[in-house]
Amino acid sequence: MGLTAPKPVVVGIIQDPTGRVLVARRPPTKVGGGLWEFPGGKVGGGESEEAALRRELDEELGITAGQCESLPHFRADPPPSVSLSFWRVHDYWGVPYGREGQDVRWCTLDDLATLPFLPADLPILPRLTLPSLYLISDVERLGEEVFEERLQAALKRGARLIQLREPWVCARLCAYAARLKDLCAPYGARCLVNGGPQEVGTCADGIHLSSARLWQLSERPLSRDRLIGASCHNERDLQKAAELGCDFAVLSPVRQTQSHPEREPLGWSGFAELAVSTWLPVYALGGMKEQDCREANQAFAQGVALRGAVFG
Repeated sequence: MGLTAPKPVVVGIIQDPTGRVLVARRPPTKVGGGLWEFPGGKVGGGESEEAALRRELDEELGITAGQCESLPHFRADPPPSVSLSFWRVHDYWGVPYGREGQDVRWCTLDDLATLPFLPADLPILPRLTLPSLYLISDVERLGEEVFEERLQAALKRGARLIQLREPWVCARLCAYAARLKDLCAPYGARCLVNGGPQEVGTCADGIHLSSARLWQLSERPLSRDRLIGASCHNERDLQKAAELGCDFAVLSPVRQTQSHPEREPLGWSGFAELAVSTWLPVYALGGMKEQDCREANQAFAQGVALRGAVFG
């Protein structure tokens, strides 16, 4: 007797002009009743995914979807009986409401993390809450005063995630990380330390693992209220980061770099092939500039990771 093919399900990501996300609460009579989810439903026989999404949004929310975009890099971990496909709904007509009696809510990105979500939808939350720029410190070259001035300017322009990666500062790592955390806090930005879990304490908002340190671990080293990023260079690294439960990965090098001239660059096509294979949000690193965000998004990146291009 053959295995039953998983049922295809389409999921819509709908955001308003302020960035709030539309979510719905599953009725008590359904599996996962009371949990929150992104709107959508099953694909009917003979239906395309886009047609099913449009129908489901009409039936569930009373809206007519406009432009819809498939998001193949939005990956989740559904039960074996279900195959999830995520779509971004860029515009729609009508006012969404719970047409089937379900609760419907517009949530800020911060609010999303406080709601009890369906387990299958949880891996999508970092995709929505992580910024498009991941800044990497350059204190050794610039000096603390100049670096902090430029960090402050970047925070004012909207930077929300910074990695402290400075081997020279190891002797006073926590003290300097705490200083940067305080600089970031008024902007709602988070500071991660490039190091191991034992070096963080309360001085930072999380850690960034080198690829070598990544392979030394067998389980997620910090609780879910802390962020964990990981440096990856190939598919095996990405798989390991996902198995550990990291929140995101940085994949490099996309372009040839002066710091690692011996490494063969992935190029955007190589990057895209790896980025679409994992449920983790992936930042592009290696010769990146702020204006590369659009091209990075087309290659299924969460955004770009920058060092000299921001602080230079």
